Amino acid sequence: MNRRRIGILLIGIGVLLAAVAGVFVFFQANDAEQLRANAPKHLVAVAAVDIPERTLIADNQIQVVTVPENSVPQGAANYLPPDPSNTADIETHQQALINQVKGQYTAQRVYRGEIFNTERLGQKAAQNTPSYVLPAGKVAFPFPVKLNGGSPANDRILVAYLDAVRPGDFVDFYYSTLEFPTTLTSEERDRSKTDDAIKYLYTRRVMQNLKVVNVGFFPGSDGKVQDSPSDQRYLTFEVTPDEALTLKWLRDAATLVGNLDLVLRSPLDTQSLPNQSITFDTMSRQFGIGSGR
Repeated sequence: MNRRRIGILLIGIGVLLAAVAGVFVFFQANDAEQLRANAPKHLVAVAAVDIPERTLIADNQIQVVTVPENSVPQGAANYLPPDPSNTADIETHQQALINQVKGQYTAQRVYRGEIFNTERLGQKAAQNTPSYVLPAGKVAFPFPVKLNGGSPANDRILVAYLDAVRPGDFVDFYYSTLEFPTTLTSEERDRSKTDDAIKYLYTRRVMQNLKVVNVGFFPGSDGKVQDSPSDQRYLTFEVTPDEALTLKWLRDAATLVGNLDLVLRSPLDTQSLPNQSITFDTMSRQFGIGSGR
């Protein structure tokens, strides 16, 4: 057999193999397409536009599309229509999906085309997003159960240290200080800090009806709460920004002079009390303390 015939034969074999491979690929692709076509389809709600974090989702930010079942992530807002050929059924599920998502809060940014995850929206998002539960005009202020320093010296805030406080409770703040007249000499002042300290002790009710929104550490992004050591406990209050400013001052002041304590309120006692002060003179007149009587 001459070279020309051998070349033609090899070309023919190559063409035949290519044709066989092409037919094989065609049938494989056709089978895959049919599998995709026959796979269950889900209606899912996706973001029609980029939606910023801390936003309430509007109707026009939601789009409903159809995707294969294996493309639906866990927690997705989705439906599997019982009868995909029934237009009315699909429209009903589309509207149900929109209703499921609209008005929900986004703790995180949602990008255009992203499938809405119900575990990151609304109340489920709030479980791991402390700021979500705060109403407008309020802030969260964490307050330590133990403050070092002060005069009289601070110790643990017992009502919290003894686990008597729960989220939703209300407390009042009491602040005690030693306040000496400016007319005292340095020697008189030093003696007053020991022997006569009681005569210069002032106790005031300074803040009232502060709502406790959390006790201890907040849940992490995984929903789990870290155990807090006994001396690192915290009460977190829901307060106005101005009240937070006052709390900040009280916390810092109590590490320098005076001490703080908290009183737990009855849930039925919502009225504010007079911000009165108790002094040595008050206690002496009322109970005879320091009078020798």
